[in-house]
Amino acid sequence: MRHLVYPEEVMSDLHLSAHFASYEEEDLEQDLRQLVDWGNLVARQDTQRVTSVEEFRKKRFRYQATAYTIEIERMVARLEQMGTSYGGSLERTDVERLLENLQSLVAAKVSANAEDLHGKWTEVFSVFQRFTTNATSYLAALSSERSEALMSIEGFLAYKDSLSDYLRNFITTLQRTSVRIEAVLRSAEADRFVTVCEQLADYALAIPRLEEQLRRDELINRYKLQWRNLCTWFLGMSMSDPMTRELVITALDNAYKHAAKPKGVLVH
Repeated sequence: MRHLVYPEEVMSDLHLSAHFASYEEEDLEQDLRQLVDWGNLVARQDTQRVTSVEEFRKKRFRYQATAYTIEIERMVARLEQMGTSYGGSLERTDVERLLENLQSLVAAKVSANAEDLHGKWTEVFSVFQRFTTNATSYLAALSSERSEALMSIEGFLAYKDSLSDYLRNFITTLQRTSVRIEAVLRSAEADRFVTVCEQLADYALAIPRLEEQLRRDELINRYKLQWRNLCTWFLGMSMSDPMTRELVITALDNAYKHAAKPKGVLVH
């Protein structure tokens, strides 16, 4: 991906579309200035091609998208790929991998290398994010009106058994593994993880960054929130059940509704 582009490169790309056939250089300059004012672009003076003082005074610019603009573009691209479907999947390996990574993180000593600690933390929460997003999206798709309509047609009968097996295998793995994850989370000492969050914040602050850094206390709170969300998913809160139980109930409901009753599966 190009980080910096010249106005003439932008113009060349725009003229590939018939919609911009009458688009002039003045129009482009005005639009680029507006995007800079809005914070979508950053204008950087180009000194690489300057050969005289006069050219330097003309302040020829190249343009770079801001971090917010790039993130918005990525979000729009993801939404376009999704279309009207939920997507997602029930990945049993993600639940098992989460347990392994969590055991490794909890077993790490407070005096562990900060980079190694950061790596273990990142592995835990990348798998956790993927697992929760995929599972909730898939079950939401099963409960959608579109899926209800598809499952009412005769052609769904051939699909029934594979769906039943898919749900049953996921439920069994989730129930078995979530009990072990709960045990690992309960074994983690609260005071120790405050120290871990502080170490992670110090590691993040030690990375040279050009953009504005978060304060140390903000980073610590961010890591604490990540840990609290993980605990809420598997341990629940004082007034609510764990989210894993809700996943099991939703999966069971779909299994009973759309296929044969799963055998040997109980909700604890």
